Amino acid sequence: MESLFEEKFDVAVLGGGPGGYVAAIRVSQLGGKVVLIECDKLGGTCVNRGCIPTKALLESVKVYNSLKNAGSFGINVDGFSIDVKAVMERAERISSGMAEKISVLMEKKGVKVIHGLGRIKDFGVIDVVGKGRVKAEKLILAPGSLPMKPPIPGVDGKGVITSDEALRLEDPPRRLAVIGGGVVGLEFSSIFAGMGVDVTVIEMMPHVLPGEDEEMSDYLCQLMRE
Repeated sequence: MESLFEEKFDVAVLGGGPGGYVAAIRVSQLGGKVVLIECDKLGGTCVNRGCIPTKALLESVKVYNSLKNAGSFGINVDGFSIDVKAVMERAERISSGMAEKISVLMEKKGVKVIHGLGRIKDFGVIDVVGKGRVKAEKLILAPGSLPMKPPIPGVDGKGVITSDEALRLEDPPRRLAVIGGGVVGLEFSSIFAGMGVDVTVIEMMPHVLPGEDEEMSDYLCQLMRE
């Protein structure tokens, strides 16, 4: 396999999330030649599948529910509805815009970015599937993680999705069971409940948000039931 680049890098970074791209920038600032390898958009989970798109969805849901309750403020609003596909597309546009800004930042900071799946072939040798091979003196691993499906019967059945797939739903179900009452589970529960979906949260621990203050957890449960 021919080398993708003629020059030799000081550092190669696997993963373009907040750990990876910030590390790559720092290497460049210190005068090192650095390459960043990412198989998806830059920005990692927060920008593409977490914090940013979910907050965009919550904002749309907030506006929708404000219109539903406008009558209590003496404002008459008729004939409105929520277009879930458009709501999802807006969240995707916001995420993609932030990922593009990170790409521009990488270029300005002198970080070479390769979009592809990187695999460590040998010490200091990384194969980029279908594109070539790069070599570096040092390697920084920042690959991130993927949503985990719990080992329970039926988890691979039709209609069972992860939080990543929930961000691509254009036609939400009438009823939704969310397994896990942590931060991610409760956030998606709020989003879909706000869209009019009948949501049930299933949590194995005595309280949602395990590890947080029990009184706060109970208060949050009360708010969500309302």
